[in-house]
Amino acid sequence: MKKYIMAAALTAAALPASANATTVLETQAQTSAGQLFSYSFAGLGTPTGPGSITITARGDYSFGFPQIESLDYDIEGLLTGNLSLESADTTTAFSFDDNQFSSTFALTLADFQTLTADGVIDVTLDLSDGVNLFNPDTAFTSVGITLESVGAVPEPASWAMMIGGFGLVGGAMRRRRKANVKVAFA
Repeated sequence: MKKYIMAAALTAAALPASANATTVLETQAQTSAGQLFSYSFAGLGTPTGPGSITITARGDYSFGFPQIESLDYDIEGLLTGNLSLESADTTTAFSFDDNQFSSTFALTLADFQTLTADGVIDVTLDLSDGVNLFNPDTAFTSVGITLESVGAVPEPASWAMMIGGFGLVGGAMRRRRKANVKVAFA
């Protein structure tokens, strides 16, 4: 029984700390053709792990017209470029002129530290003039930021003390003397 308890304790101690993820999503409706969207994310705290930024858009985007139906993105100058249906990670077609697409950009801890140095992450999305407003009820853009936080890792001295403690407990259990019980009948 003692061996099972010790094995369970060692297994629990060896498991890595779980990572938690925080996602912040902001959506804005498209109200005109060729619209400029500005997103500002404040209060995200100090990043402790990598994460990602996802840009999603729905509206008058058609396959075959990436030059005139696209959006430019600028994430504080760290990430800039152009997105269209052809360059997106995922697409969903609702009709010929009503499509949704999204792209996710993986960022390292150093990238997030650079972006949050001033306490705010600013994202600008600029729709090309060819992105008309056919259906104002469904046309939108959104930006989602996912920050992963990693649990703290003990210092080497803490690891040495923990391993030494396990060794002492194991040694004490091994060297424990068995009680000699003598039964005497009168």
